Amino acid sequence: MRVKKRKAQQRRVIIAGGGTGGHIYPGIAVAKKLLKKDPNLRIIFVGSRASLDRRILAREGISHRSLYVSGLARKSTTERLKSLLHLPLAMIQSLWLLVRFRPHLSIGVGGYASGPLILLAALLGFPTMIQEQNVFPGITNRILSRFARISAVSFEETRRYLKGKTVVTGNPVRPGFYRIKRGMKEKGRFHLLIFGGSQGAHIINKNMVEALPYLKDYRPLMQIVHQTGERDHQNVAEAYQKMGFKASIEPYIYDIIPHFDKADLVVCRSGATTIAELTAAGKASILIPIAASAGGHQLRNARSLASPGAAIVIEETELSGRLLAEQIISLMKNPSRLQQIEYSSHQLGQKEAAEVIANLALEIMGNESIHRSLDKEIQ
Repeated sequence: MRVKKRKAQQRRVIIAGGGTGGHIYPGIAVAKKLLKKDPNLRIIFVGSRASLDRRILAREGISHRSLYVSGLARKSTTERLKSLLHLPLAMIQSLWLLVRFRPHLSIGVGGYASGPLILLAALLGFPTMIQEQNVFPGITNRILSRFARISAVSFEETRRYLKGKTVVTGNPVRPGFYRIKRGMKEKGRFHLLIFGGSQGAHIINKNMVEALPYLKDYRPLMQIVHQTGERDHQNVAEAYQKMGFKASIEPYIYDIIPHFDKADLVVCRSGATTIAELTAAGKASILIPIAASAGGHQLRNARSLASPGAAIVIEETELSGRLLAEQIISLMKNPSRLQQIEYSSHQLGQKEAAEVIANLALEIMGNESIHRSLDKEIQ
């Protein structure tokens, strides 16, 4: 009997998801944690054809493949039919990727781009797991949970909506959010950060512009950064300039962490990844959930912060420029209340989410000893 040593097989992981930054960034956080634990892993991200997906992943240095797939939510009947007709092509693309790449694990991080590949991977016998960011999971992950080895969820409540084995891990975010310190950053200045998700939010843009006349007396104090999305960028920038505010208006901010670091208050949507970033950084926020989000998940997310006093929530049906300005001014003039909201927010942060998910992934792959560099083969 002879013992022959050979190089350990390089393990391969597919992370599937996307369509919005809220699904991409958790996947990036998990990918980076996996590579930190095992630098020999080969990871590719399979997402949508959206240009934003590709730009974000390219900036992060992560290999990316696109599926010909689009979402169904908030679409017209014609657009939904078109999306359904694309599904067979997405399944063929997924089959080709799986056969060619032969992953040791496929991880779905949510969004319509994860559905075809994770479903097909499970049906073909490839190990799969999913990660759900929201309190109430989207339809894609509700279906995929029936096939996945394990579902990593951000909230205890989520477990009752999914089938199979679930583990509460929290929602992974980029490490830079945890390095942000709480408290006012600059004496005599109030830094306000506004954004509406990766594609902007027209209703937030519109009401913030309408809030400016009510905030004009505070112009010398305020420093504003506002991510608008492409559509509203020019009009919003002109409104700030006309009112004489010191503001930086951007269609999209790729590296938002430095702006989080400076912000005394954040006005934003309540997508799950945004919630995780706010709590990781311990930031006070005014949350404006999307009224038409699937299953009302944004309102549920927002209430999960508002209930312990970690955020203020304004629903779209109540939103006005005047109310938004009043809430901003109230917090600006009451630093102790602002600090209490920050503290409550920070208490909800789940620092180990990416670590726990990466460990689960390695366990599924049977990679208990990630430092092993040689296998033994008995001939």
